[in-house]
Amino acid sequence: MLYIKQGLKAFQYAFRPFIIIEDQYLQTFLHTLNFGNSPAKLLSLKMTPELDWNKIGKSEVNQFNVTNLKNIFLAPKQHVSSIFDFRSYPDKLFQIEISYETCGKIITENYSLDIDYTSKLLSLHPDIKDEKHALKCINDSIISLSDKFL
Repeated sequence: MLYIKQGLKAFQYAFRPFIIIEDQYLQTFLHTLNFGNSPAKLLSLKMTPELDWNKIGKSEVNQFNVTNLKNIFLAPKQHVSSIFDFRSYPDKLFQIEISYETCGKIITENYSLDIDYTSKLLSLHPDIKDEKHALKCINDSIISLSDKFL
């Protein structure tokens, strides 16, 4: 009986939604994503310290904070996004608390989001000279990716 309960828990964990906050495009967007295979309802989202547009001189858009999202239904693989400019933002470490409901259960998750890592990233972009060179770069990228997946 213990093995059946453990198997059921593993099954539920594997198919429940994973809703997270993610920064993308080097400090521009915050996304709330449902990575799971079940629909979910985002109940609340808290960030400590709270995001404050006033700290970057944009008080007129404070109503668009991602933390204002509440009672939002997210189908599997669906997301909602909010823009926030972290480039000159003084706070770099946030504690996230996200609560959502799925399959009749309320799940609350806590984690840290450290946006300071973006200053340590290095990215390389090809210098595209013409259309033929662009197609060669795309081909090389596809070959490189397919080698990694195989």
